[in-house]
Amino acid sequence: MFGLLKKALLRNREILFLITVIGLIFFFGFNVFLNIRPINLTMAGGTSVSESFELAQILSQQLAVYNPKIKLRVLETKGAEENLELLERGKVQLTSIPVNAAISPSVKLISFLFDDLFQIVVAEKSGIESIADLKGKRIAIPQAESKADEFFWRLVKHYRISPEDLKVISLPGEESNIAFLNNQVDAVFRVRPSGNKLIQELVQQGQARIIPLDQAAALKVQYPEFESVIIPKGVYQGYSPIPEKDLPTISVRRILVANSRVSPDTIYEITRLLYEQRQFLTSRMPLTNEITPPDQTRGIILPIHPGAAKYYDRDKPSFLAENADLVGLLMTAIAGILSWLWQLKNQFASIQKNRSDQYNREFLHLIEQIKKCEELDSLNNIRDLLYQEFAVVIDAFDKDLITSESLQSVRFAWEATLYALQDQESYLLRQPKKDS
Repeated sequence: MFGLLKKALLRNREILFLITVIGLIFFFGFNVFLNIRPINLTMAGGTSVSESFELAQILSQQLAVYNPKIKLRVLETKGAEENLELLERGKVQLTSIPVNAAISPSVKLISFLFDDLFQIVVAEKSGIESIADLKGKRIAIPQAESKADEFFWRLVKHYRISPEDLKVISLPGEESNIAFLNNQVDAVFRVRPSGNKLIQELVQQGQARIIPLDQAAALKVQYPEFESVIIPKGVYQGYSPIPEKDLPTISVRRILVANSRVSPDTIYEITRLLYEQRQFLTSRMPLTNEITPPDQTRGIILPIHPGAAKYYDRDKPSFLAENADLVGLLMTAIAGILSWLWQLKNQFASIQKNRSDQYNREFLHLIEQIKKCEELDSLNNIRDLLYQEFAVVIDAFDKDLITSESLQSVRFAWEATLYALQDQESYLLRQPKKDS
């Protein structure tokens, strides 16, 4: 019987060992799989002629070298509105949008990218010197999908120009250039970074110039995301500079955002690329030199993606490092309290032991009395005393005056006393009765 039981135990041990080995292989294999499997992402890049699309392509190319595990596909779209819709629906994982876009909680901020500037290019002979002169003129504005048309109507409203006084045509970037160069429109409104190629084409090939927008501070009161900036002299042409002088205008920040479901580790790597591969990025696209960490003071109240936040906080000292003095004081105080509690515990344990020792001595004293006892009545009195003493011991245990270990020791002494009493009682009962 014992042999069969031993064989069963050995067999079960072998099975358990085999299960453990298989479990470990599966665990480590799964972790290796997670580390080597590709991470496929899609970024909505906007129109193919936009700076956002160019940046998305550069990021995709550099990720292939910098972190091959992350595969970034760039999707051409009509503009910011479609970008945001695709991101919120989970069809893409990354995109860039202007800060004025209405953003859902599923969208998280990664980084500031660059400033999109309000730029109005007008025909040289149009007679347009300011935005107020647009009344009655033909003007091409971006299509609604780009969200830039919203900025134009904000300007019009601020300058109290009635939409009925304007001849507005919504056209994509390249088509609006063709319309301008063919004298089909008098002006083109763009929200693009300074140095934009399509604007450069207009001011270099056509008789065109850019007009100033000098009320950025006033517009910022109503629209906090607006900033007052300058279109630098000569940014579109150095010799015979275009523009001929610095021009005031308005800017809105373009931001890189991600869906909240994208892994923090993945976003951490993308954020790291933006800031640690800056030299490569600026060599391919000088505009990337404007990339900066999020600044909530610039009219943007948007949660930062945990992965990006982890990167930005990487050099921040830990709570323990920041509060080393306080932590040291607390640790000293805690150590003092623990030491005091330990001493108190030892003192209490010593008191408990002394009390149990006292009970043991009392029982030993009773044993001495029992040995000297020669009458049954005296034994009965000792028996009553013995039970009373044990009741005192139990009461002391209930009140935590002695420990369970001490109770066992006292119980052993009590039982020894009881056995001594019973032996003495048997001895006396066997003795012949004395004649009275």
